[in-house]
Amino acid sequence: MLQRDAETDMFEYCTRHGMGVVAYSPMQKGLLTGKYNPQTVAQMAPTTTAIAIRISRGAAGGEPEVVDRLRPIAERNKRTLSHLAIAWVLRRPR
Repeated sequence: MLQRDAETDMFEYCTRHGMGVVAYSPMQKGLLTGKYNPQTVAQMAPTTTAIAIRISRGAAGGEPEVVDRLRPIAERNKRTLSHLAIAWVLRRPR
């Protein structure tokens, strides 16, 4: 949901050749579970998971802000961020 490079790089090829695509890390290594946010990351030790380190260094490419914008969509539909991410992956055309 957050890293969609494969859509432009591989999906057309896979469709043409009848190949399926399996999503890798649909929860974005915990980011789409609501586990991480800028406040919790600031309190984490430097030995935590790679995603936490990426966020804390500001190298996440705006991902925490995207998650903050997704949260109201999930809440409006009485779902969690995890539900939203899995539903999005399942509804992708390929």
